[in-house]
Amino acid sequence: MKRIMFVALAAMLGFTSQVSAQITEGEPTAHKIRTGNRMEKGNWGLYMGVTSDMFKNWKDASIKNDISLPLLNVKYMASDKLELRIGVQALKNRETLKGSIATAYDTDGSIDKADDFKNKNLKAQARFTPGFAYHFSKHNILDVYAGAEMPLGWSREKWVDNDEDTDRSLRHGTFDIGLGGFVGLQAFIGHLPLALGVEYGLSSITHCGNKYVQKVDGKDALGNKVDYTYKFRNDPRTVTGQTPYKSLKNRGTELGSQFRITLSYYFK
Repeated sequence: MKRIMFVALAAMLGFTSQVSAQITEGEPTAHKIRTGNRMEKGNWGLYMGVTSDMFKNWKDASIKNDISLPLLNVKYMASDKLELRIGVQALKNRETLKGSIATAYDTDGSIDKADDFKNKNLKAQARFTPGFAYHFSKHNILDVYAGAEMPLGWSREKWVDNDEDTDRSLRHGTFDIGLGGFVGLQAFIGHLPLALGVEYGLSSITHCGNKYVQKVDGKDALGNKVDYTYKFRNDPRTVTGQTPYKSLKNRGTELGSQFRITLSYYFK
């Protein structure tokens, strides 16, 4: 009995010393558990997110029938730390009213004459944003980066009011170019090729051709023929008493900030 216990004790001591040697030498005895899946040189990425500008539009009750597309980016890792990107953002609002309006009544109150009318409102905006980002962290869980971008785009707004006597239209369009910088933080989800992050940026945008063009062709209230085109600095529907210009060039620059919540998918 004593001999059996001695043999068992010796076997346990031998097993313990072997395990101790493995731990000391850093030889793992189990598989590693991955906690992140960081992108590398040659990887592509699709990045989608919502921005603070979109939330502003959603909260504005005066903007209806919005077609607001999320910010969509394509990324490419030129190296393990340098990322090239291009983004697309679009907004479109369209409304059409069509019918007839009473212009004269009979003595009994019924409609004697009605004029047809058609009213259109269109507001559209598109922006392309090429840029780059430099990633500082090498960790597989959290990634910190900073970069720059150059927004390029256009905006267009048109209002048309047609009736049987007069056609009226108001157009507004700009070409936009800017420059901005941003910082970001993203967290990799397990060993999936996904990352959830946030970005914050400051940028300046210059709007070229920023003017309103009003055109009227038809008759005035007295039945006289009218045909003119005027240009305004601001929307004449909301800002009255402006000076009408026969020709006008206007350009303005604005500074702003933007906050983004992002989801990125990486692949080769």
